[in-house]
Amino acid sequence: MSADLETKVNQLEKWWKTQTQLPEKIERVLLKNFLVAMAGELDGAQKVILLNYKLRNKYDHIFLKRDPLAEVSQNALKTIDILPLPGRTPENYKMVLYRIEDADSEKFKFTECITALFMVMDCSLAADSDDICDGEIIIYDMAGYTLKHLARTNISTLRVFMKYTQEARAGRVRQIHILNAASYLDKVLSFVKPFMNSEIAKVLHAHLNGSDTPYEFFPRELLPEEYGGNNGKISNIRQHWWAKLKEMRGYLMDESRWKLNNPNPEITESIKNLEID
Repeated sequence: MSADLETKVNQLEKWWKTQTQLPEKIERVLLKNFLVAMAGELDGAQKVILLNYKLRNKYDHIFLKRDPLAEVSQNALKTIDILPLPGRTPENYKMVLYRIEDADSEKFKFTECITALFMVMDCSLAADSDDICDGEIIIYDMAGYTLKHLARTNISTLRVFMKYTQEARAGRVRQIHILNAASYLDKVLSFVKPFMNSEIAKVLHAHLNGSDTPYEFFPRELLPEEYGGNNGKISNIRQHWWAKLKEMRGYLMDESRWKLNNPNPEITESIKNLEID
């Protein structure tokens, strides 16, 4: 980390301690990620942090009431894979693979899956230590995803997911790739696009089954073996993150890290009035 960024992390940490409404604890690595996501802009990082914790507390059923070992969480993790992949691209981007593991749409509980996703991402950010990436490449594999899955999407949860990931996360999405794009992808996108900002729309790419076009954007070798890469087997990567969730269960469920601490009336009112476009 550069000396300039280290100085800004110190400044951001000092600011955090003056914000009595914010949780008591935060990992320095999260402060680093907020700064990197905002290109080192201190004021921008502060605004994103405040929005992050307002969203977490307004929608506590998604962000705060969570336990990776609970049955609902375990069922979600058996339905979908949320897999931050080892390694980095030449641009120092982290790659994250989302895929359907169990194609039975009856088992697809959208809100529970989103809660599980955020648990994995919170663990991933905290576990990176000083290995801060400069952005993320998100890969959605549509194999196994059907219109029945789409029909089970909770609109309210989708709005929160899009708002949070686009405006409030301690990270920056650099590219989004949809693999094995199905013939009904247009229906899926028409469902999501009302909540998608123009910046994300510009970096969204769809790829047909068997196409080599994804590898114009990222090295194939960073994918799991099942995708023709040499970055380990999906089952091993999955087990790594399941073990990490168990290891960091206390971190994820520690309200002193996530819950606003006696917010002042102004903050309380702003949370009540927080709207998702």
